[in-house]
Amino acid sequence: FHLQFVFVFSESYDLCVEDWRTDHDATPLLQKEKSCTMPDPLKVREETDEKVLRYTVLDIPERYSWADLYSFFVATLLVPGAIVFFFLNVAVSIPPKLLMAMRRGFLKRPALVVPRSCIFDSVLFVFAFPMILVAILWVGIVHIVNFIFTFPVGLIYWSRTNRSYEALKPYSGQPAAHGEVYKPADKYMSQYRTIWPYRDLVANFVGAIDRQGFWEFFFATSVLVSFVPVIKIVLMSNPRLFELSPIYINQWTKPIDANRNRKLDENDHKIIRKALTEQIVHHLLPEPERSYVDAFPFIGHYAHPPEDRKSLSMVGTQYLGVACSGALVFVHTMHSHLLKDFKPRNPEAELGVVSVYLQSWNPWHHLTGYVEINVRKDGGAEHPMWLIAAKSSKFQMIRLQGVTDLFLELSENLEDYVIRQAKEFESALGVETF
Repeated sequence: FHLQFVFVFSESYDLCVEDWRTDHDATPLLQKEKSCTMPDPLKVREETDEKVLRYTVLDIPERYSWADLYSFFVATLLVPGAIVFFFLNVAVSIPPKLLMAMRRGFLKRPALVVPRSCIFDSVLFVFAFPMILVAILWVGIVHIVNFIFTFPVGLIYWSRTNRSYEALKPYSGQPAAHGEVYKPADKYMSQYRTIWPYRDLVANFVGAIDRQGFWEFFFATSVLVSFVPVIKIVLMSNPRLFELSPIYINQWTKPIDANRNRKLDENDHKIIRKALTEQIVHHLLPEPERSYVDAFPFIGHYAHPPEDRKSLSMVGTQYLGVACSGALVFVHTMHSHLLKDFKPRNPEAELGVVSVYLQSWNPWHHLTGYVEINVRKDGGAEHPMWLIAAKSSKFQMIRLQGVTDLFLELSENLEDYVIRQAKEFESALGVETF
């Protein structure tokens, strides 16, 4: 159930249009375009887009480290249990998933927020309780097995282990509660003061069923419960085996002329943000947009928080279209699109959409770190990621490269979606489309 990866090779081109890039700590690879003669800037961009890298280049080790190999050994011990818990989760989750599907059937689309019902949520909890117990039990088993086999290693290499724990510290405990991640987002996320609010999860699940369909959701959640904890706890965020440190990567689209007027300006920024917000924040999408989004290789559902929630934060889900059924993962989300004065962490970004926290203790997401979805100053959309990983681990670097490859594929879908929606947003945003 891992993301597959593709190595991308760049070539030298003798062009009038040039691009240059720089790489430093928390700033993405910047790219600028310069032309000897530029009668039509947009045309020049279109001609050169395929020859410009739009992602951060990772240095992938040539060989697997001993920590990689040892983590494979520990993970292999857990695979039989993961298979057992997969089918166990499938069995116990049938009633609650059917109830949520029925709940979805009574709701009208489109909807910004799914109405919450105390009666429904209470009845659902009774049926969902065995599923919750199975998920927690398996996470506990994974932690125990991992501790038994990695504690001696962590003790022997204590100084390295301590550095890894320090790197994970900002992402421990409640989101934004243990050290600064990004102050403008932390200010709101720190008010969330909870771990997994049950009713937030229900709202997200209903939206996920709507986006992916019942059967994809059904099996993707079982993959979440059984296999994702092994990947996260043993193979990715394991401070006793790996020397973990901050790693920055980014993926971004080409500039999008959303309203097709052959100008790249703030009107395009507004359309892009509205399209992104509708796509990933609205609980229920209209047709045919829902069917179109369902075909994406990846889709985040960062459900809109209740109107009275001052933290502007909510549990979110992400669907990864991998293997046969895909996998659903959990995140914590601060909705930066609700703040007029929010400045994204990446200086190349103009407008924020969401800020996503991936906690180190969260066993239901394979990564640890902080992620933004933004509209860039150059008129594109981006996905900057400040992650914690081991640069010496070939397995982990391949996984991060897999994330990049996935979003490069997704960027084509996103550009098409934005242009499709531009006409609809014309009156709402007061911009002119062609």
